[in-house]
Parts: sequence; structure tokens; C-alpha cells
Amino acid sequence: MAEKVKRALIPYFGEKLPKKAHKRALDRLKKGGKLFLLHIVDEAPTRSLRYRTGQMGEESEIVKTFRENLKKAQEKSAEKYADRIKKKAAKQGVSIEPIYVTGNPAEEVLKAIDEHSIELVP
Repeated sequence: MAEKVKRALIPYFGEKLPKKAHKRALDRLKKGGKLFLLHIVDEAPTRSLRYRTGQMGEESEIVKTFRENLKKAQEKSAEKYADRIKKKAAKQGVSIEPIYVTGNPAEEVLKAIDEHSIELVP
């Protein structure tokens, strides 16, 4: 049996919600442990929109509106995911902390691992 840990991180990007990672994390977390859900907003559609419309500036009204709507939609999906996992985690005495960021996925994952003293990324 694998050693139990106190802090785990599930990173996910854009609209791709992990399906099995929370089960692996909850199996490994100690009672009283904490599961961090790191949602990284996917900005790739924004880059594509800038290219297709010729709106190359970050301050373009079209790009800003699209980015805001995209972020809201992804965060709403992430909140539903977190709520679903909170119920399962509570039964095991584990708390959940959702984190929402925008940026380079690899950099954001490494930053979260460091900032939150993560022991497991399933």
C-alpha cells in the first residue's frame, strides 16, 4: 500500500476535467489532508481569435470580451467539478481548495507545487 500524504494537487487545463485523478488523490490523502484543484484557464482560443480577426493587440475589445467569457465558462465548469469532489472528500475527512489561474500550464503547476508544499500530483 502506498504511503499516505497530507497535500495533493490535481492540475487541469481549459475544459478538460480530469476523470480519475481525484480518486487516486483521495485514496492517498490522510484524514485531515488537503486536495488542491488547480484550474489553468486555456488561452489558446484567444490566440486563435486574434489571428483570425486581425485583432492582434491584447487590449482589443473583441479579445478582452472573448477572454472574459471564456474564463467565466471555464471557471463555472471548474466550480461544478470542485463541488462534486468536495462531497466525496468530506466523507474521507479531506478538504478541497480550488485555485484558478491564467498562464503557462507548466509554470503554474510548478508554482503551485512549491507554494502549497504539494506531496502528490496523481
